[in-house]
Amino acid sequence: MKFALKIGSIATFFCLLFSLSGCVLLFAPRHQRVTMKTATPDAHIIFEDDTVGKNKAKLRLSKLKVYYGVTAEKEGYKTRRYGFELHKLSPAAILAVLDVAVFAGSIIGVYGGGNSTGNSTAAEIDKRTAQAARVGFGLGGGLALSELLSAKAWKFDKVQQIPALIPFPKRDSNEKFLLINTTGVDARKGDIRQVNHRSVRQSVAAEPGRHTKRGIGLTHEKMEIEQTIFTNGLNQTLKKMNFIDTSNTIFPNVNNSLYINAKIKRITFHVSQGRFHSSTSSPNALLSVELSIDWDILDFYKQKVHSIHTNEISDNFQLEYREKAEDLGETINDAIKDNLEYALIGIHKELKEKGMLAMTKLTGAEVAPATGSIEIPKPVFASERKINDFYRSSVTIKADGKVGSGAIISADGYIVTSYHLIAGIKQIQVVFNDTSKAVAEFVRSSAEGDIALIRVKRTGLEPFLLSEDTDPEIGGDVWAIGTPKTAELGQSISKGIISGIRKANNVTMLQTDASVNTGNVGGALVNKQGVVLGIVSSKLEGYETQGIGFAVLAYDVLAKLGLKYR
Repeated sequence: MKFALKIGSIATFFCLLFSLSGCVLLFAPRHQRVTMKTATPDAHIIFEDDTVGKNKAKLRLSKLKVYYGVTAEKEGYKTRRYGFELHKLSPAAILAVLDVAVFAGSIIGVYGGGNSTGNSTAAEIDKRTAQAARVGFGLGGGLALSELLSAKAWKFDKVQQIPALIPFPKRDSNEKFLLINTTGVDARKGDIRQVNHRSVRQSVAAEPGRHTKRGIGLTHEKMEIEQTIFTNGLNQTLKKMNFIDTSNTIFPNVNNSLYINAKIKRITFHVSQGRFHSSTSSPNALLSVELSIDWDILDFYKQKVHSIHTNEISDNFQLEYREKAEDLGETINDAIKDNLEYALIGIHKELKEKGMLAMTKLTGAEVAPATGSIEIPKPVFASERKINDFYRSSVTIKADGKVGSGAIISADGYIVTSYHLIAGIKQIQVVFNDTSKAVAEFVRSSAEGDIALIRVKRTGLEPFLLSEDTDPEIGGDVWAIGTPKTAELGQSISKGIISGIRKANNVTMLQTDASVNTGNVGGALVNKQGVVLGIVSSKLEGYETQGIGFAVLAYDVLAKLGLKYR
């Protein structure tokens, strides 16, 4: 009996040693060859920043890096990021289970029946066998779980098929430009969260807006997002789609431009985290970002013409093992930009189907001269005006939360401003240089020229003189007068030159490098004598575009509004 006990102990020792070393760890390969294919002809496959093939590529991958990401690119198509993982049991896993079964059986055989004495009763033998079985299966089950959770016991699909790339829509020559007006994050604390998935398949199958499992791992500090990320991402995508004029040859007008407001309502981080562990592995993860966004489409006058809601999930982006906060932030930014590309592709499709991108041609009353003429006295100045005098002829316009500028053109209360500033506004408030206020009434407008005439019930005002010159000097000094940003800042003056003259929509526009912004819209662009050469209409705003402002030629202001000096 002692001999049997010794043999049983030796057998158990070797079984234990064999199991602890693990047949998986002994025989399972650490690497696997995987073939990547694309469903889009002539697409390039990029892995770890290197192009590894066209249409097809073979990769040798370490299993200890559980998740991988590859990129497929082709000119004219949206870049696709494709993530995949270990998800199939390898043949070595079966050996691991058999190995554990042998170990558990040895425990039962040796310590259940093998160590009993001749005096033991059957009941005692059964009791010891049951105890040994519990110990054997407990230890065996733990070893089985340990081995099955080892990344080496699993494998990748031998062939990974990257889904077809989406053609990137490009602006047609007869389509309007799309310009970003405002972006904002209106997400409360509970609307910014992380959802953990146990597999890539689970993450990809997740329905936008419907999640039940929340996770932790990306701390709130690491999940902080700056609003500029969205603005920059949208502008970069619109640039790719040619919806932003980067040649500086076109300026926004009622015919060729729409504006976009974007408000982010919810942000969800989808993280696929592995169920594998190994003392020698460094399992990573995959990240995708879901954005719920409300979009308002505005016409040139910033009036809402359409609303769209999108809820998109980005492609999967690879997170390295124990990734640093700054690297994580960069990955999140890339995922957000990818998400915005999907959203804008969808928006473009809807706007195109509704015919909202087609260039508009103003007809009828919009382009016809104002009915009847309005005669105003021509200002006469005894001597050359000083620059400081210009303030007294300028006003601030407040219209439904918007702030702009205006130019007094008659002593009895006529004021010229930009039409898009007051379009659709019922109450227009005018703030004078002495801080006094008055309510103005709408008189007439020209949508074609983006100019409007309003009037306050006042007399004795000090007006500007509108120039009737049709060919002002290029290179001449000019001053832009208006409210730079908010009414609290008051009026200001910036100096520049007339850098060009252009025509669009039957209107002559003066191009200037004088510093102007949204608050200057509707304000006067004057020469040194204080004569108005133009009314500031817009600043060319777009991706990497700065310092270009436009003003409607004063002669066209008179003509389009039907104004005559007497």
